[in-house]
Amino acid sequence: MGGARRGHLHSFARTPGWIVYCGATKLPRFSRPCVKIFAEAFHIPSVPFRSPRRPLRTGAITPRRTALGCDGVTGEVELRPVAFAVLGVVAEGPTHGFAAAALFAAGGELGRVWRLPRPVIYRELARLGEAGLVREVGVETGGPGPSRVVVEITPAGREALDRWLLQPVHRAREVRDALLLKLALLHRRGSDPGPLLAGQRAVFEDRVRALEEAVDAAPADDFERTLLLWRLASTRSALDFLAAVGAPVIRHEGE
Repeated sequence: MGGARRGHLHSFARTPGWIVYCGATKLPRFSRPCVKIFAEAFHIPSVPFRSPRRPLRTGAITPRRTALGCDGVTGEVELRPVAFAVLGVVAEGPTHGFAAAALFAAGGELGRVWRLPRPVIYRELARLGEAGLVREVGVETGGPGPSRVVVEITPAGREALDRWLLQPVHRAREVRDALLLKLALLHRRGSDPGPLLAGQRAVFEDRVRALEEAVDAAPADDFERTLLLWRLASTRSALDFLAAVGAPVIRHEGE
């Protein structure tokens, strides 16, 4: 096993309790979700052995942390938008990392918004499993390639996702990634984006007023005023985009 691959796996070894042997190489301890998901991602045959300090764990994965607020913080884990992107795909039904990666590839439906490489997908699945937001439900076998660990969203994961999907972003620069991702996920699940759009308009309208006041107070020869003008123009453009998205679609005869 090459040093690069071992180093990559080593960086995600957080939870004691499992030792993985790949050939003659002894790797650090992993949590059970990490072992299976990363072995699948890198095509590594892995066998868990009993740790001398902890008993062997069997059965389904038990969530150890639960979703708390709607600000992207779940228990001890603060989730980034990329984690919610993966969680949103899992929420559509039991799936595995390979299928999720196809959606975020260059030609995938969600790849039009965000392109996520396969190692990132598996990394986030492992983190979501450790946070108790997804859980294993089986293994898909029989197709080409290695067996694939199938996961589903937990009630805590669905609660965290539903809250995040309705949470506006704070800056215009986040429209291109986080907000478009939320709109895409809401579209895929057939949900009304109206509440998100309304909340987002309110946030940006307040920001426009604050930026206008800041521009008026800034000295004319200060470069800070130039930056404020750029932020103001960007936020106004974002409001125009929200108005266009929320406007009813009028189709003419023959279209």
